[in-house]
Amino acid sequence: MRIFEATMLDQINIFLRTLLQASQQNKIVDVSPPTERLAVDVIGQLAFGYQLDTQIDPTHRGVVEGIKRRGSSMTLYFFWERLHFLHRLVDWLIGQEDIHSFHGSLKVMVGARMKIPKDAKHDFYAFTSGDQGLSGEKLWLEALMFIGAGGSTVATAISAALFYLTGNPQTYARLAEEIRGAFTAVDDIRQGPALSGCKYLRAVIDETMRLSPPTLAHTWREQDPSSIAAGEVLTVDGYVVPPGTQVAVSSYTLYHDPQYFPDPYAFRPERWLQPEHTSDSSASEIEASQEQQEAFSAMRHAFIPFLIGDRNCVGKSMAYMEISLVLARTIWCFDFTRASGSAGNLGGGSPGSGEGREKVGEYQLYEGFVVGHEGPNLAFTPREGATEGLL
Repeated sequence: MRIFEATMLDQINIFLRTLLQASQQNKIVDVSPPTERLAVDVIGQLAFGYQLDTQIDPTHRGVVEGIKRRGSSMTLYFFWERLHFLHRLVDWLIGQEDIHSFHGSLKVMVGARMKIPKDAKHDFYAFTSGDQGLSGEKLWLEALMFIGAGGSTVATAISAALFYLTGNPQTYARLAEEIRGAFTAVDDIRQGPALSGCKYLRAVIDETMRLSPPTLAHTWREQDPSSIAAGEVLTVDGYVVPPGTQVAVSSYTLYHDPQYFPDPYAFRPERWLQPEHTSDSSASEIEASQEQQEAFSAMRHAFIPFLIGDRNCVGKSMAYMEISLVLARTIWCFDFTRASGSAGNLGGGSPGSGEGREKVGEYQLYEGFVVGHEGPNLAFTPREGATEGLL
């Protein structure tokens, strides 16, 4: 992560210059496309040391839409695996041209990386290829998964965070005060004690991923064969699950369960700040603090945006780093608000729309292994002297 940070910061600064240019032209920015391009460019460098440059060059921008289309088919196969034999028909229905463009760019990227020595770059390929690593079809499948999951999820989290910040002025003000008080220049914002000390920033990120999970795909699991062979019975909430049965839980449903998250549809980053009591606290205050700590622990236990166990996301730390750097640098460089009029509603729910999409203050996601989303539409204003480091 330390080695890769400089490359990531270069891509983030391109993103910030895009916002700066839009502000100079008094343009409203739908932040979903630029965040998606940023995330794809970062993951392309991280995975295969390849500069897709989708932020400044349209050549490989098909990767962004192709990821979404391929994510839709993956979601379908997650539910109905046997439909995979109809993959050509499915590709045609969901957007064959975008998928072909995605695969074409993927081949260019992986092909270019394979032409140079494995250890020439410090990337995903260097760790997974070779005699004991991935090769052939497995390498391509992992590349497909890595680019899709690593790019889309980060873009979703950043877009959603900007939506919630602009819809909650007090939260926005508190986070801006924290970031602008912790650093003296945009180039100072990098991983280290100062950024790690921005506890409210981390709380905003976690609350964003709770309200709008970056992936809505069900992670199917079944009882381990060794457990079955040992005669163990799998029981979930008092129900016996027969061997071979796949089970899953909806992350969205879990993260909106009031048992763990009181007032679950409210954007309250404060819920993620550790409860504390001092040596001067009274017995009743200490008892109340202990109850709060137990509730906090239960909430933390239920929050698994990167999964847990052997199949947890290996990119968790990198994702937190990227999201933190993007949000912190954006807030340092700009003041931003929702677009005026109906344009400012993009990304939120709509009264009367039904199907759970009537919540105006909730960032709308469209189900898939790779989540679909739009907006928000934002107006950016450079802070005086804050953007000089970008030029």
